[in-house]
Amino acid sequence: MTADDAALLASLPALAYQACLVFCRMAAASMLLPGLGEQEVPANIRLGLGLLVTLLLLPLLAPLLPAAPEAPFALL
Repeated sequence: MTADDAALLASLPALAYQACLVFCRMAAASMLLPGLGEQEVPANIRLGLGLLVTLLLLPLLAPLLPAAPEAPFALL
């Protein structure tokens, strides 16, 4: 394992935390949009759109998002 691989593995929890934050926010916002929030739109279409928007916005928003908590279970 190289140093780059180790750095990538060390950054994965923070990246997953940020991706979850962006996905939850975008999913909530898309449910309020007329047309996409209706029940006639299949759930897999809305899920795919949410994942696509998350993948597009995550590189732009990552520096602005908060850091992952050190002890996530202590927040519960």
